[in-house]
Amino acid sequence: MIRKATNEDLPEIMEMDKKTLLHDASLCGIVPEQIEKEHPSLFERALTRFEGEIWVAEIDGDIAGFIWVIKSADYFSGHPIGFILKLYIKEKYRNQGIGTNLVKKTEEFCKKNKLEALELNVARNNVISVHMYENRGFEIFRYRMRKSMKTR
Repeated sequence: MIRKATNEDLPEIMEMDKKTLLHDASLCGIVPEQIEKEHPSLFERALTRFEGEIWVAEIDGDIAGFIWVIKSADYFSGHPIGFILKLYIKEKYRNQGIGTNLVKKTEEFCKKNKLEALELNVARNNVISVHMYENRGFEIFRYRMRKSMKTR
């Protein structure tokens, strides 16, 4: 079942969110200790900063995963768009269509709110997610690149 997240869900969503950050930390040069220390305040700030919704997929009382979509604006045109801030599925529930169903929910959110597009960031090496998004009609339209300026 997919349902809107409640305040009671937030501690578990926060733990799943932290896992996404810990995974991405190595890509961004952030040390895990920094995430452990700063994640609670970052998460709370994001909850109040962005206008959007969080949905959870629940299976037999267990939260299998969540998706967080926010309202945003296209950088070039200023037109209203949706942006998938986070999508996380617990490992034991992956490859069961749960992520796809959560993405469908965000598409409904965008249509209901007259948002012209739905965008997201995904790691290039996350081939399973890239494939799922492409199957839902997403296309690569911009590359985000990074060069570390730290001395090695």
